[in-house]
Amino acid sequence: MSRASELSWNASDRSAEVPAGSSGDTAVVGRLLSRDEGAFRDLVGRYHERLLRLALTFVSNRAAAEEVVQETWLGVLQGLRAFEGRSSLKTWIFRILSRAGHRPMLTCRQITGLVTDYLEGRLPLGQRLRFQVHLGMCRNCRWYLSQMKSTIRTLNWLRPASIPEVPEEILRRFRDWGGRAP
Repeated sequence: MSRASELSWNASDRSAEVPAGSSGDTAVVGRLLSRDEGAFRDLVGRYHERLLRLALTFVSNRAAAEEVVQETWLGVLQGLRAFEGRSSLKTWIFRILSRAGHRPMLTCRQITGLVTDYLEGRLPLGQRLRFQVHLGMCRNCRWYLSQMKSTIRTLNWLRPASIPEVPEEILRRFRDWGGRAP
C-alpha cells in the first residue's frame, strides 16, 4: 500500500465513527490481520487517549491506567480473529478495556498476602492490575500499603543487629515446653 493511500485511509477513517458491521471496520480488521503496522498505529492513535481516560476511572493512578490500556491492546491482538462485527470495532475495543478493568476484585485479605510480591514487582500483569484496582477503591488497603512501604524504608535504615545470646535456662524451658502453658 502506498503512503498516499495509507494517508487517505487514515483521514477517511477518522472522519466519522464506523457503524457496526460496516465495510470500514472490515477493512481495518483485514489490514490488522494482514499485519499492517500502519493500521495498528492508526488504531492506537485514534483510541489510546480515550481508553486511558476510561481506565483512569477503574484504577488510582496513570501508571496503572496505562497498564490496563496495554492489556486492552494485547486483548485486541489476541481476539482480533474472533471479531465478528456485531458491534463497531470501537465498541469491541472498549468492551475489552471494560473487562480488563473490571476483573473480579481482590479481597483485602488477598491484598495483604500479595503486598510483598506487589512491592517487589513479582505479580503477573493481570493480578497487578486487580491489585491496583482494589487499591483505587479501598482506603484501608492504601493505608496498609503505605505503612508497609514505611516499614520497609525504616528497616532499610537500621543496621543489622547481632542476635543476642539466649540464656541456657530459657532454651531449656523452651525445649521442655512442648506447646503447653509454662
